[in-house]
Amino acid sequence: MTIDKKNVQKNVKNKNKNARILTGALVLCLLLSLVPTAVAADGGYIEVGSLPVPDFSGQPLRGKAPLEVKFTDLSYQGIRDNLKYTWSFGDGTTSNQIGNVTHTYTKEGNYTVSLTISNAFGNKTETKTNYIYVGSGPIADFTANNTAGKTPLAVQFTDKSGGNPTKYSWDFGDGSKSTDKNPTHTYNQTGTYTVSLTVSNEFGSDTKTEKSLVNVGVAPNVFFTANGTINSNQVAFTTHGDTTDSGTYKWDFGDGSTSSEKNPTHTYKSTGVYNVTLNVTNSYGTSTYTLRNVSITNTLKADFSAENNMGSSPLNVKFTDQTQGAGSGSTYLWNFGDGTTSADKNPSHTYNRTGTYSVALTVTNPCGATDSVIKSSYVSVGKVPVADFTGTPRTGVASLAVQFTDKSQGSNLTYSWDFGDGTTSTDANPKHTYSKEGTYTVKLTVKNTYGSNTATKDKYITVGAAPRANFQADVLSGVAPHPVQFTDLSTGKPTSWYWDFGDGSTSTDQNPRHTYQKSGYYNVTLTVKNAYGESTLLRLDDGKEVYSEDVKGTSSASGSADNTSDKTTPSSNTSAANTSKTAANTTGNNSTDKTKTSIPGFGILIAIAAVIGIVGIGVYAQRKSK
Repeated sequence: MTIDKKNVQKNVKNKNKNARILTGALVLCLLLSLVPTAVAADGGYIEVGSLPVPDFSGQPLRGKAPLEVKFTDLSYQGIRDNLKYTWSFGDGTTSNQIGNVTHTYTKEGNYTVSLTISNAFGNKTETKTNYIYVGSGPIADFTANNTAGKTPLAVQFTDKSGGNPTKYSWDFGDGSKSTDKNPTHTYNQTGTYTVSLTVSNEFGSDTKTEKSLVNVGVAPNVFFTANGTINSNQVAFTTHGDTTDSGTYKWDFGDGSTSSEKNPTHTYKSTGVYNVTLNVTNSYGTSTYTLRNVSITNTLKADFSAENNMGSSPLNVKFTDQTQGAGSGSTYLWNFGDGTTSADKNPSHTYNRTGTYSVALTVTNPCGATDSVIKSSYVSVGKVPVADFTGTPRTGVASLAVQFTDKSQGSNLTYSWDFGDGTTSTDANPKHTYSKEGTYTVKLTVKNTYGSNTATKDKYITVGAAPRANFQADVLSGVAPHPVQFTDLSTGKPTSWYWDFGDGSTSTDQNPRHTYQKSGYYNVTLTVKNAYGESTLLRLDDGKEVYSEDVKGTSSASGSADNTSDKTTPSSNTSAANTSKTAANTTGNNSTDKTKTSIPGFGILIAIAAVIGIVGIGVYAQRKSK
């Protein structure tokens, strides 16, 4: 048998070629099997992958009808196939608008709002109970009993206002005020008083004023003085004290003559000593005063002085007789102007009620001569003021503008404020701005003619700073289950922490440790708070950061902050976290692309297909060579 060397060599060459092709296919298979399975997934801060999650916020949440509320969609929409929205505003109206909507409430009440989102895989509903409140301002009204009478007159005021007021401010017309709902007020001075009531709640205020509502009179309290001309029988009588023009006067001059004038002049037909009586009557009562031993003979000039005749009640005043021509054995009759008298030469008298008093002295000498002197408004009795104030707000961040309101008691006051930061004011109700952090003690000193008083409120104003969120994770990538230690790096002394790990899990620890159970990519949110505010940080892939306080209210900033596709970011319990979540999901929720997910074993399938293809090519080539 003849061996064809050329065919043998050709067969050997073909076998070697096929071997090389098979070897290359095996190598390619091994390389493709090493390709990561999540080739179609996006990047994220934590690598670990999910139906719509509805969420929204409304602004404003309270107000008067008609109230226009802007609802902001904060939802994660998931897959957009067959995407549908159903808004229910709680007042019988709905909307199917996708995204943000605006709705106007026309009636008062509490309204529950819900949002239902559905797509190709199902639906979810977010409901916020009693989320919107629509109210109205109050209407002031009141009544009063016993609005006319003599001093002291106690009047009971009764609130009849509608619209559910929460605050009351009464002005009784005599300088007194009250914040009670149904106050009782006592009028101690005669006069006609206008009363007003201002009521308010969070939706507004209203005032009702009743002019000349309260009429306060006084029973007469009178006395008189007799002033005669030396060596003459003519005497001028002058009425003093609490009188009214509507009162009636009845004089008895002691010689059988009478008069109905207020200030009569009487001429006696003969010298002598007479007892003179005055009777005054008005609608509130009667007053009778008798001046004895009226005569005109020798020279007599009544006069007096006083120490400490101005001050706060009770005011003790010492009077000193300075009469000329009195001599030993003279008699004295003092009238202190408050309904009390004295026969002492140099009396002391205590005034227990505030007011201005005229004082009279009548002196009769042993010869029967009588003279009187009156000093009008000679004694002034008032009250030392009582300092008090309020400030709103009392806490906040710098620069903190505080409105101080004077609540002091007293009249004709002057003011001296010390705000505790080196600045002062003499205004009654100043507004002051604190520009630095700290705790401040505020003082108010008030003065009037009768004295001064200081109110000190220690550590009354506190100015602080809001925190700034920051954190780090020890390991950013790993195989599920993947434990991660998170460390809080926030500044500003936060007092609470809220973590959202991006996989539906949360924590309120300061430095939590969390294990991711499923493969995918997760963005992490931290919200920190203290008494002065809050801060929310959303950390994305490649260390990108979004602060809710920096992008709040700016949709373009939210959209550019995160270029990731749809990722579920469960809603936080805080509005700041919702803002960050909106920033993270803006691009994903508004995209028409479906969620990119990983395919288990995708690299191995590609490798097997490649091997089958290469082997097929090799077999075809071998057959062709034959």
